Amino acid sequence: MPNPLSRWLASNAGDHTLDEHPAVHTIAEALIHVPAMPGLMVKNLFVRDE
Repeated sequence: MPNPLSRWLASNAGDHTLDEHPAVHTIAEALIHVPAMPGLMVKNLFVRDE
């Protein structure tokens, strides 16, 4: 059974694919593990105030 996000995407955003990969910490790692997709490759940046 699809997860809630997949169900929402199917009913609201049309076709989509889910590509699973190991955790990556840099764009260089992402280029190795994440399948090629059209568009710009970006990486989330999490910052915390200490």
